[in-house]
Amino acid sequence: MLLAWDNVSWSSKEVWSGDFSLSVSLQKVVDKSEWLFSGVYGPFTTAEKGLFWEELVKVRERCSHPWCIGGDFNKIKEVGERLGCNRVNNNMKGFSDFIAVNELVDLPLGGASFTWVRGQSRSRLDRFLISGKWLEFVPEVFQKALPHMVSDHCPILLDPRMESWGPSPFRFEIAWLESLQMEERLGGGGLLVIR
Repeated sequence: MLLAWDNVSWSSKEVWSGDFSLSVSLQKVVDKSEWLFSGVYGPFTTAEKGLFWEELVKVRERCSHPWCIGGDFNKIKEVGERLGCNRVNNNMKGFSDFIAVNELVDLPLGGASFTWVRGQSRSRLDRFLISGKWLEFVPEVFQKALPHMVSDHCPILLDPRMESWGPSPFRFEIAWLESLQMEERLGGGGLLVIR
């Protein structure tokens, strides 16, 4: 694992290396604000999955700064994150519990539904999770899967500029049809077509 940052804008305060993560506490040179970043590569084996969550909890206990975790978690959080998956298992529950207990936000993913593709298998294994404090620090952040050229994993871009996550959903309330104002807009006998 490799973490890199612009040392003109940021200085590192502390670095922690674990079996599944590499974390750095960074301080912004200009305003001295601090945040924590953890890069992760989650384990494959069931026996090590509990150790993975314990390691990240210990990182969190060492530093209370706004936190961003990113990388290959090697697990999915819910049914729709793996092609053909139709039931929740203990690993998914453990992942969701870790996110909830640590008050992390799993941002929507733009650009693709899955971040890992091999043959007909597809899963969302890679992501960024951010703390509420980090979201206050960078309020309009989004993550986007980029095209993968060499690896079977998509690179994930965490960008502080808000970008559209797709078209806004169409919403329509039947009660609007009962409104006198709607009748006036339609000219008393207009035609409204909904597709």
